[in-house]
Amino acid sequence: MRRALVIGCVVALGMCAVAAAQAPPEPKVFTNGVKLELDGKAESNASIHLLFQPDGEDPVEITVGVVAKMKDEDIIDDIAKELQLTVGPRYKVKARGERVEVETASKSSPAFHLSLSKWTVLGVGFRMDKG
Repeated sequence: MRRALVIGCVVALGMCAVAAAQAPPEPKVFTNGVKLELDGKAESNASIHLLFQPDGEDPVEITVGVVAKMKDEDIIDDIAKELQLTVGPRYKVKARGERVEVETASKSSPAFHLSLSKWTVLGVGFRMDKG
């Protein structure tokens, strides 16, 4: 009886894994502006990975290193610098205290998708809204 129960659980877990692997990817929302806000102080060395994708183009990963005890304003400044290097003149990047804003620089700039791909920073909260 126990053996049958264990085998049944293993089969059920396998079926769940297959179903999860076959789930379609979430649709990406493209926008003309995003606000990213942080709150807190880093407890240890870590990194933040963001994906930036202009509509119709391939995504580009942006990686920002974070040092222990780094304040949210300093992390935002580093994120803004890396974003500006990546996005170029087609987009405006403004760091304002604990917040960074990214928006299209002109009507000819394509809408974009910005997402968090990896977050290892303990002690800092993260929030992203449409701009």
